[in-house]
Amino acid sequence: MASRFPSSSASFLILLSYHLILMGPVAAQIYEEAGQSVTLTCDYSFSGARYTIEWRRDDEILLNFFSEDANPTFYSTDLSGRLSLQDGKNLVISNLRRTDDGRYHCRVSEIAGNPAGDGSDQNLVVTVSPSITLSPSGQSMAATGSDVTMTCNVDSKPDANITWTGPNGHLGTGNSVMLNNVQPASDTGTYTCTATNRFSATKSANRSVVLIVQVMSTAAVTTPAREPIGGDCFGSGTVGGAAVGCLTAGMLLGGAAVFLLLRFRTAAGKKNAAGDNIPDDGEYENVRPGRAASNRTGTGNDDYEVPMETVQASPHPPQPNDDYQELRPAVYQSLQRN
Repeated sequence: MASRFPSSSASFLILLSYHLILMGPVAAQIYEEAGQSVTLTCDYSFSGARYTIEWRRDDEILLNFFSEDANPTFYSTDLSGRLSLQDGKNLVISNLRRTDDGRYHCRVSEIAGNPAGDGSDQNLVVTVSPSITLSPSGQSMAATGSDVTMTCNVDSKPDANITWTGPNGHLGTGNSVMLNNVQPASDTGTYTCTATNRFSATKSANRSVVLIVQVMSTAAVTTPAREPIGGDCFGSGTVGGAAVGCLTAGMLLGGAAVFLLLRFRTAAGKKNAAGDNIPDDGEYENVRPGRAASNRTGTGNDDYEVPMETVQASPHPPQPNDDYQELRPAVYQSLQRN
């Protein structure tokens, strides 16, 4: 019994026929590497020797040629200087750029020949072989227990498929891969990013990084204490030698203070009851023996005579005060000289 429904093959042919009627023929895909040259043929069926031909990219006119002219006329586009016409009908594009993609087609008008018509569309795709920039690259160190991200930046046209492999095999796809809580035993090794573009001249490229996972130790850094400005004899940052120096300086300053105090007290002892200074013995060098010069208050006479007693020299000269003996030898000797 025959089926009332068409088979799958018949259905496909019917749908394709509808597509050709409504949309026209499917454009041929042409892949060519950037930097290379490509020749696009005009597949129109020529019947005569006199014709005009026009090449377009999408709706942009690239050139116009009459068969009886020597050279075609080129229009100003980003393809200018890189176009030529081969055999009077085929378009040649040199030094392809990634921006040269587009739908190219020819239109022909014959003189006393077939009616004007278009050649079939050709969809040009300029390819770029994959190139990889890997981060990190070469050799990378990671601390045990840390997270590591590796990124594979790929320049490719069309877009490349990216896969990752590691010391334990396949890791996944995509531009980047993350390793969590890395360990030396399981994660140390070589990681490789591979980019594949089957339409390009060079189908694939790969780059690798060697990851080394190890225990990171931070050495303790000791910063020496700074000595306070101006000195601090008993501060926490003072060394023993500085403390001894400060103590010695304090003793010398104390001795000098005692010396000045004793000098002051000695000078005060030479004053009389009225507070007047007693003149030094040198002022009486010309006084006659047994007489002394003085000033009589209120008489206007500067001299008067007073009896003087003869003072016998003591066989035991006075000894220095005990305070002198307590001073350092240098201070004591200074007192003796004065």
